[in-house]
Amino acid sequence: MVLKLKKILHLVLVVGLLIGFASCENEVPKNVDPHLWEKSLEEGDYEESDFKWGYINKSGREVIKAKYDDCRDFSEGLAVVRLNNLWGFIDKKGKEIIPPQFKGAWSFHEGLAKVQNFENQYGFVDNKGNVTIPYQFESVSDFSEEFAVYEKEGRKGYLKKNGEKATAPDFLSASKFENGFAVVKTAEGSGLLKSDFRFLMEPAFQKISQPSDGLIRVKKEDKYGYIDMKGSVVIPPQYESATDFKKNYAGVMKDGFWSLINKSGSSAISEKYTYLVYGNEGVWMVEKEGKFGFIRPDGTNFTSISYEQLFTFKEGLAGYQKQGLWGFLDTNGKEVTKPVFGLVWDMKEGLARAALYEGIGFVNKNGKLSVFPESKDVRDFSEGMARIQQY
Repeated sequence: MVLKLKKILHLVLVVGLLIGFASCENEVPKNVDPHLWEKSLEEGDYEESDFKWGYINKSGREVIKAKYDDCRDFSEGLAVVRLNNLWGFIDKKGKEIIPPQFKGAWSFHEGLAKVQNFENQYGFVDNKGNVTIPYQFESVSDFSEEFAVYEKEGRKGYLKKNGEKATAPDFLSASKFENGFAVVKTAEGSGLLKSDFRFLMEPAFQKISQPSDGLIRVKKEDKYGYIDMKGSVVIPPQYESATDFKKNYAGVMKDGFWSLINKSGSSAISEKYTYLVYGNEGVWMVEKEGKFGFIRPDGTNFTSISYEQLFTFKEGLAGYQKQGLWGFLDTNGKEVTKPVFGLVWDMKEGLARAALYEGIGFVNKNGKLSVFPESKDVRDFSEGMARIQQY
């Protein structure tokens, strides 16, 4: 009888512990609407992460505790964070400014953030959490230069910050505004739209790019060429592919090989390459016989063409690969770090991620490893903070 009673008590204890664990797992986080939390568990797209995310500063110190299932970069002083299936916003002290309540949320741009409700509609909130543009869109972009692109029945239009439609959904596709222009596509073709929603270039091209260095790259009859800001043809369409002009030069492909031209359309270099793109810092990244390097616009080598892979320059450094490992080049073409990393990323805010066997750290502009947090994963710095995932 005593043994049977002990077994019963043990069973009750086990069941009680299991119920307790289950209730803890579904416990509503502080400041979260219980009804929304319940809905998120039923209809959300995510599961609770075993490894939590937080933020470090540039000294490598964890300044926001790793307690989030996911998070995003800081933008305009706030960051998007996720607790299980709900997204909200925190400030740089880790304070919840907008408690988790959205099915989806994106970073702030120009004072507004795109958010999604559980009916899969999109709207916008301000930095206090007020819904300033109601949920109503099938899809919508972030704001850029005062306008966002919205979608209705598969077609695109532009939206003002006050929620009014700047245009009807007249376009097959539409880009964000950059430097006062946006690329749009109609049934007639692609054109360039000004911020007053009049066309700088009527939609008559297969493709059209943003103005760059005073010229506009266009595609017509399957060939690329260049026009000026008045629409006059400067270099007739004749190339299989082409880049935008940068500092008076552009890369063009003819007969399967790339070279550089100047604004008169004349060849700037005699050498032909299998790949060519602007590398920033006034140099061009090229590929020849499976190897990469940088050249100057006159065709002379800025570095040897000997690298297995290359990145373009960002904030004064470019990643390179040799014998399967990575290092960094400076703007003099000098290897400021030896190829010792498993992978490197672009420089951002003065620091670049670099992977070692022990984990991911940060290299400074001198090519020195300056921050090495102990973590499962870490992302680039944004507004002085980097996302970090702890074990």
